[in-house]
Amino acid sequence: MIHGLNNSYLYTAKRLTALITDGNLVRWMEGTGFFVKKQDKLILVTNRHMIEPEYANAKLNNYYISQLKIGSYQSFDSEKRPLNYNTGTIQNIKDFVVADNPLNDVACLLDPRIEFGEMKINAWIDYNMLADKTWFDSKLSVCDSIAYPGFPKWFDRKNNTPIFRMGTIASDPRFDYACLDSEKADGTARVAYEGFSSGGASGSPVFSVQKGFPIGGGISAPEDFYNEVKLIGVNAGHYETIVEMDSECGVDNWSENRRENVENDEVYANEIKDAKIDGVVGHSGISYFYKSTVILDMIDRLC
Repeated sequence: MIHGLNNSYLYTAKRLTALITDGNLVRWMEGTGFFVKKQDKLILVTNRHMIEPEYANAKLNNYYISQLKIGSYQSFDSEKRPLNYNTGTIQNIKDFVVADNPLNDVACLLDPRIEFGEMKINAWIDYNMLADKTWFDSKLSVCDSIAYPGFPKWFDRKNNTPIFRMGTIASDPRFDYACLDSEKADGTARVAYEGFSSGGASGSPVFSVQKGFPIGGGISAPEDFYNEVKLIGVNAGHYETIVEMDSECGVDNWSENRRENVENDEVYANEIKDAKIDGVVGHSGISYFYKSTVILDMIDRLC
């Protein structure tokens, strides 16, 4: 399969660990981030819910982020294997900016100041690799393959390396996807994909996988035969569903109609909450990311 990716793309994902506190209790949040380079500027991109606890969970409204750590390899050998993993603390977390539309779960930090000596930022994503609106409208299609490196709880703890997961575009990428009533506001630039996002993968870069190959020399092909690798967004989360146990065969049956039968988001949230108590909530198989057009707008605003 020609996919246009290699091991180097894996290391664009950086491990983020946020310490949050209400002044007494301390909690940790795990996630992922990545760097975009525009000319000589580096911008750290992640989800807003990684830097604002209340954005992720209203029950954390008294919490604030007191420390944000980042982990990254410092160099690569002649065979492009990563060397010298290091972690440090981001000193200017208060300089993060968020998307103009509060429903777009994206945060960016221009030129992060990282406290750990000689850390080098490498394996960034070039600004020109980000897909713009024209690319979404004319190139990306349903059923196209995507890949997103990150640090879910199944990352490689022996080598401190992220892992790649893959999926396929599920919603029409020309539109802004919404499942819940609260997501239907204009300008919420979300795309649904079939794949498994999970805790720790928030903030992962989402790449569209190469389709086909460049043609020339008298060879003809349909207009949509070839698409290059592009950064198309930042991973953000998934939808949960209620699983019902089949007592006869002992397997989990995914309840497809449960979401459609509820009247509004609040009822849905309460059903999911009750189901969690009973231990019957599962991943729906549908996850989502926010479009790179949001990131482009934010970067252009910063530099």
